[in-house]
Amino acid sequence: MIALLSIRTDIAAAPGGLSEADGPLDRPFRLQMLPRFSEAFAALRAGDYATTLDRLEAQADDLATAEEHAQHRYLQGMALLGLGRIKPAGLAFIRIIALHPHTASHGFALFRLAQIHVELDRYDVSVELYREIQQLPSGAYTTEPRARAAARLRQFELADTSWNLPL
Repeated sequence: MIALLSIRTDIAAAPGGLSEADGPLDRPFRLQMLPRFSEAFAALRAGDYATTLDRLEAQADDLATAEEHAQHRYLQGMALLGLGRIKPAGLAFIRIIALHPHTASHGFALFRLAQIHVELDRYDVSVELYREIQQLPSGAYTTEPRARAAARLRQFELADTSWNLPL
């Protein structure tokens, strides 16, 4: 978890946003959103990130459970990624990881944080985060993050072996 803290300084130097090929909304996770976030989620899916943030801001003082806080931060992080605001997005995901580790959003936040580190060319940190996701206990909300992390780790392994080919 120490690697998570390094994003606070390194993320500020990131380019404008995540690439389209591996964008923040390339394939949304199938996280079951709480009904109270349906308007914000619809705006996010429509690519209306400013409206997403407005809807979330209107609900910020009315969050009661850890799951509500985690989903609120996850949607906030995704909207911020959509706007190319990587640093505050990374911080939203870090807050989920640090403050709400037993929520459904935890594995999803780890995965998104790993994506951010890929964009920052911090492959060592992203690999460690993908490995951390692999260590999450099996469950309904960890199946998809674990599968995606495994696929990303395989991509890193293939890239690593391609550098070791004899010339």
